[in-house]
Amino acid sequence: MLVGALVFPVAAPAAEALPIGLLVMPKTKYSVAVVPQGYAPEKALISALAGLPVTAPMPGDVHQANKQYANALNHHENALPPLSARFEAAAVKALPRVDERLAPVVLPPDLVEWGKSVYSNIDPEKTRYFIQLFPAAGYASAPGRQGTVAPFVAGRFEFHDARNRKRLLKGKATRHGPDNTDNVLYAVETPTDLIEQFDSLVTGVIRDVHAQLTRSDILHRVAAGTSFAGAYPSIKATLGHHAKRFELQRPDSKVLFYKRSDDPYEHTAVPSRFKQRFGLVTRVDVLAAELGQAFESLDDFVKLALERRADGGWSVSELRENTTFDASDAWTSYVLPNPTGGESVFFHRKVKDFVLTHRVDLKDDDERRRAETVKKFNKIVTRYIRLTKLKID
Repeated sequence: MLVGALVFPVAAPAAEALPIGLLVMPKTKYSVAVVPQGYAPEKALISALAGLPVTAPMPGDVHQANKQYANALNHHENALPPLSARFEAAAVKALPRVDERLAPVVLPPDLVEWGKSVYSNIDPEKTRYFIQLFPAAGYASAPGRQGTVAPFVAGRFEFHDARNRKRLLKGKATRHGPDNTDNVLYAVETPTDLIEQFDSLVTGVIRDVHAQLTRSDILHRVAAGTSFAGAYPSIKATLGHHAKRFELQRPDSKVLFYKRSDDPYEHTAVPSRFKQRFGLVTRVDVLAAELGQAFESLDDFVKLALERRADGGWSVSELRENTTFDASDAWTSYVLPNPTGGESVFFHRKVKDFVLTHRVDLKDDDERRRAETVKKFNKIVTRYIRLTKLKID
């Protein structure tokens, strides 16, 4: 299934909800992280050790430039809202929007005293479970978008059980805005898009945190013994059960290297050469009610997949018909700009109560080089899609 995009059916608003504490840690300054075009730290280091000219900027130069950009951004004290307060307000609205069975309980950050345990001043009888969030926001280069920046909001998080004084999970989530610009100075001196997109980016971060809590069965644990227990089935148990029902058979290839995967639902293939320009991911999705995707129609599944990708920063409004690779009418296929660079071609096919998805990543932003990659891999992709079989028990 779309492991990073679990969605559960939205029931009618409940009279009661599961209380989840939100503890947003103080952060006042916005940051800027521009990765210059062509910057490759490992290549710069190798060149330096070999005594060759270093064409990529060294880390000190990059750090200093980003510090200057951040200073320019943070001069907008009147326009930019206090980071933590804005993040907290947006997160309080976002959590019930993402899952209306959860009720956020704001915990003031001064409950955490320097040198003391995070649990010292939290009453576990009032707030047993809480999310501790460490926010960040500003402008950054999205993966694959070197030399450009877009607004971003990030949240490193820890999920705690205050009664047992135990951290149950830690992780992080980052969302970038959809529009990149190479005019970094203008972006940081006129941060209108950051201000306007802030709340929606926080919602995306909370959605990602919720997905991680769901995947790891944390919410299943939180709901155990409550009236909401049935609303949060064990994802691990469900996936484990259905994983025994299928077998993915992929063709032998002299060109593609199949990376070893511990996840039976996702498999990656890369070429022995041109890894920076091409990649192929195959996923298996189970259409199970426990996962909120018991669809009879492939179109309904694709609609959900596109909604989730939009939440992940994909520009689904730019979807277009696939004319890049050949595919039979058995496949639903389309092309999307990839937020990390280049574009991706998707193929979906329903097999009983499963969906088989291939995603072909053409990673070059340059259209000419992308066309060269398509020409080089066209027959390989067509053969792979035709011969890959999903066998269902």
